[in-house]
Parts: sequence; C-alpha cells; structure tokens
Amino acid sequence: MLLLRYVAYKEKAEIFAWCDSLFITFGTIFGIGALSLLSSFGAFDLIGYSFANIFSVIIHKDQKKYVDVIDYRDKRIEKNTKTKWSYFVYIGISMLFLIAALALYIYIKCNYDF
Repeated sequence: MLLLRYVAYKEKAEIFAWCDSLFITFGTIFGIGALSLLSSFGAFDLIGYSFANIFSVIIHKDQKKYVDVIDYRDKRIEKNTKTKWSYFVYIGISMLFLIAALALYIYIKCNYDF
C-alpha cells in the first residue's frame, strides 16, 4: 500500500518523508530527554552501581570502587547537582521538532487530498 502511494504520488512523497522523519526525530530526542530526567532522579543508580563494580573488579582485581550502593548514590547526587537541568535541552529541542512536524502535517492535510 505504501509503495503504491509512493509510485502514485512520487512528487509529493518527499514532503511525506520529511514529516515522518521529523516525528521520528522528535520521538527519539524526547525519549533521550525522558531517560535523562529519570536518571537525574536516581532511577538507574542500582544498574550503574552494578556496572561500576564489575568494571572496577575486572580492571583493579579485588578492589571495589564504591563501598556500597549508598556510597555510589551519594557520589551520584553530587554529580547530578552539576548536570541537574541537562534534560531540558533534549526536551526543548524535541519540542522544536514536534512543532515543525505538526506544522508540516497540517500543511499536508490542507493541501493534499487523500
């Protein structure tokens, strides 16, 4: 069905591709921002602690980098205060892509009859 639409409306297919790519880009960047927001609240601290200990034991042989999860969390809180609002950049840029995608979608709906 999509192939027939592309062949029938070859000159219009490029504007549909732009609209789709803007929505996909919005979703991807917004997802990164949402995960950054969750990470700043400490949602992935246990996973980070696990990987930090695995790699420190592999590299330094029987020396843990962190004493326990609480020590890791305290050090992450210090780091998160420095990069506390970094997720706003991702969400802000994704909103620009959403606005562009919606504007292009409205343009397509108004000018093309499908």
